[in-house]
Amino acid sequence: MRKSTWNKCGWITMGMACLLFLGTEAAPANADGSSDAYQYSYWAEAVPAPAAYEATGMITGTKLKIGAFKEPSDMHVTADEHVFVLDSGNGRIVEMDRELKLIREIDSFERDGKKEQFKNPQGLYVTNNGHILIADSDNHRVVHLDEQGQLVKIVEQPQSDLLKPDFQFKPLRIVMDKGERIYVMAEGVFDGFMEFNVDGTFSSFIGANRVQVDPVEYLWKRFATRQQRSQMVMFTPTEFTNLDIDEEGFIYATSGDRGKEPIKKLNAQGTDILRREGYQPPQGTWCTAMSLDLPG
Repeated sequence: MRKSTWNKCGWITMGMACLLFLGTEAAPANADGSSDAYQYSYWAEAVPAPAAYEATGMITGTKLKIGAFKEPSDMHVTADEHVFVLDSGNGRIVEMDRELKLIREIDSFERDGKKEQFKNPQGLYVTNNGHILIADSDNHRVVHLDEQGQLVKIVEQPQSDLLKPDFQFKPLRIVMDKGERIYVMAEGVFDGFMEFNVDGTFSSFIGANRVQVDPVEYLWKRFATRQQRSQMVMFTPTEFTNLDIDEEGFIYATSGDRGKEPIKKLNAQGTDILRREGYQPPQGTWCTAMSLDLPG
């Protein structure tokens, strides 16, 4: 979800997250209207809780009369409650109004007088002034369009001594702060998010995860020969899985790390400042829904 609009239209974002299917109808989870919602107690046990939201409808590409969605991967809700869906499999962006009526599709743009299209884009971000940023993944670039869908700039293969000579840029998620700095989550990057200046040049990395070390494996490496160490798995930070940015410029990031800090709030220096004061640290579900034993 995009933090910039959470306070104004969180309801529509929460609903859309559950309703974006590939043009097929879905049966309700519980026909009797009951809820499987739960939260965790002080002892990390799942206990029943009121449902945070309920699905009230379904939006499909077929209903919008633009053809079925194909692997939609990202979405953004703006301050004026316009909903942008990144329909990755079809290489397009679909914009709807607050009533979820179609406004337009964006599946191409002009560059130096030639039409170019997106190829399996995975990330989408819309600024407060309507500019659209697309992580055009299989084209190995970030595309920046203005509110009319006209090209502003393209960020392609970055050049820096901080990057390996064989590094191939493949952006997956993207956000932009008020200073128009771009932050990119790229495939195969373990050093944090890639930060780009206003002109699209690569600046640095920000917010790398800490390396998780297995004590037993670490001890074994201490006594292993050089040849044995070369065949062992390297200790590398966990990759991020998503990011968002709020109105104050703080980046919220998630990773697949099941350790202590899978969710972070990063300041401009990349320091995690998330306050963890609940019964359990925020990290999504602690157990699978199949293992829950809720009363009722």
